[in-house]
Amino acid sequence: MMQREQAHILIQQLGTAVGMPLILDDAGMCLLALEDDTVISIGYDITRQQLVLFAPLEAVEPTERVLRAMLSANFLWHSTEGSTLALNPGGNAAVLQRALPEILDVSDLQASFTAFASQTQAWNRTLAAQETALASPSTLPDPMMMRV
Repeated sequence: MMQREQAHILIQQLGTAVGMPLILDDAGMCLLALEDDTVISIGYDITRQQLVLFAPLEAVEPTERVLRAMLSANFLWHSTEGSTLALNPGGNAAVLQRALPEILDVSDLQASFTAFASQTQAWNRTLAAQETALASPSTLPDPMMMRV
């Protein structure tokens, strides 16, 4: 389990590693905007005493086909590399999220963040492509075959 002070230090160390000042706010959150406009939140979950990563994905209508693809991708995390696809409870926005209970040092955090950013970008591309494909009768790609 990680104490909030440990999380704060890790976030600061990550900022040093990537060359930008990072700090958890009063709510225990830190937002990072990547060059491609991908936004990733790093947060401290006080209940579970662990860091979490969270990213909104491309705006796509949550049709049955899209939701099935997301659920299939979650199966044993094969297509999400350990993250989970979900819908934001406050709306219909697709999100990617990942708990980080095993983070021990800044290199672990940086590796987890980099992998999560890649997954987020891959799912943004996949969902953006589906926006146009939804008008056609073709099926979504098999999420068990998706690799990034």
